[in-house]
Amino acid sequence: MKRFVFTIVLATSINCLPNGWTQVSPETAESNAIYQKINAITNQYGRHSSARAGAIFQFLKNVNSPVSYKILQEMCANGSLPAHYLNAA
Repeated sequence: MKRFVFTIVLATSINCLPNGWTQVSPETAESNAIYQKINAITNQYGRHSSARAGAIFQFLKNVNSPVSYKILQEMCANGSLPAHYLNAA
């Protein structure tokens, strides 16, 4: 019975997407959530703070997913985080 109810809820939620909107992949949803947290950390510490860089690194390390590692790689490559964080991950 639970499977039947879940199927109906899932089918209903897919059909209730607003016109022109598409459902995002789980990876995109995770990436968006990670970037929201990174923005919150940046707001808390300031853009050029070493504490900010450490907090972001610790957050990404704690998430410990392929998506968080890719974000860490990107941030180290573009200079948002020090490159040595990539080796520490």
